[in-house]
Amino acid sequence: MGATNEREFVLILFFQIIFQLSYASSHHYEINHLEEVVKYSKIQSNTHSIFQTLVVFDLDNTLLAYQQSIGSDQWFRWQYEHLNQPHFPFAVAQSFMGLLEVQGKLHALAAARPTQKNTSTLIRSLQNQGYPILILTSRGPRFYPYTMRHLTSIQVDLSQNAIPSSFPKNTFLPYQYSTLQKEGFSLKEIKNFHLLTSPRKVLYREGIFFSEGQHKGAMLKLFLNHAKKKLKSILFIDDHRHHCDGVAKALKNDPSLDVLTFRYGGEDHQVEMFNRGSKDQAIREWLKIKKLF
Repeated sequence: MGATNEREFVLILFFQIIFQLSYASSHHYEINHLEEVVKYSKIQSNTHSIFQTLVVFDLDNTLLAYQQSIGSDQWFRWQYEHLNQPHFPFAVAQSFMGLLEVQGKLHALAAARPTQKNTSTLIRSLQNQGYPILILTSRGPRFYPYTMRHLTSIQVDLSQNAIPSSFPKNTFLPYQYSTLQKEGFSLKEIKNFHLLTSPRKVLYREGIFFSEGQHKGAMLKLFLNHAKKKLKSILFIDDHRHHCDGVAKALKNDPSLDVLTFRYGGEDHQVEMFNRGSKDQAIREWLKIKKLF
């Protein structure tokens, strides 16, 4: 190889390294058991401090699920997908806000179960090792009391390792459009993450971030901006791949972060059974429960 070619090779290699260092390291995994998260957290501890590694869990169909079909995440999506179909005979509401109101009442009545028998044991194991843990849920602040009851029923308490934040203690708007670029969002991200619309109120309390259905990647980025602790590694677990992808995209421009996303499939069988099967049971449950409203 001539001297000129060697210089060109070195320059290309140099710029490749600079390019890689300019972006967060990001990896995605498909898992069916939460034990895999514990395994990867131990691997991460070889390169990052446990206290600087944030483990972020989704809630519905990741840590907990309902004992009945009605009110479940898959039931809500079934209802939501038919909102604009005026002749859908099984609608429980005529608008999105109406559907949220019904969902809130169902949450108040519903009994939760852990997605795995050892869910609480795995969470406590991470906590006892010193990992800070966050639940990032699409649920809105209105579901706070029912969510706390559900988590208590499956013996999960995140207050022990909750990350302190400069967020307000009560509900608040997560961003202002005029300050999004200062928060680290590009104009393209602002558009792609649906941040051009008016924000909806959120709540961060006792280690749980109620994001009110807003882009999870954007919400997590805002959370990290306001966390009173420097974090270098993120493990994000969710049953929806698009939320995993959203987090990876939102955090990719931070070279100081190592991001691992996990698509959890432990509830896939239950979701698939509901989606493909008859909705007769859900309809019967609704006809029985709606008398209580």
